Amino acid sequence: MNVAWLPAVDPAGAWNTAVSFTTNTNWQWYSGESTMGHLVQMAGLAVQNFASAAIGIAVAVALVRGFARGQTGQLGNFWVDLVRIVVRAIFPYEGPGDTDAALPAT
Repeated sequence: MNVAWLPAVDPAGAWNTAVSFTTNTNWQWYSGESTMGHLVQMAGLAVQNFASAAIGIAVAVALVRGFARGQTGQLGNFWVDLVRIVVRAIFPYEGPGDTDAALPAT
């Protein structure tokens, strides 16, 4: 659904975006609404921003837990940690009032 009739993102740019979210660097080379439509930014990239941050935190928690509980067989569940991080740590900081549009124009 491309209501702004934006041209397709070139393959190198799409690869760059995919790799940046996969490696948890979130390097965004494009210029917002002039490159990608609202639906792509909302449904695709916003989800990747949350998932990338949560996975990075969950991996750090799993690493620390692995060192702390190295001698036991109870290391925990990565997916439980991921959901807890998203629900308890990331979502509370992202609310409807936390958008840039709510800031006064200068």
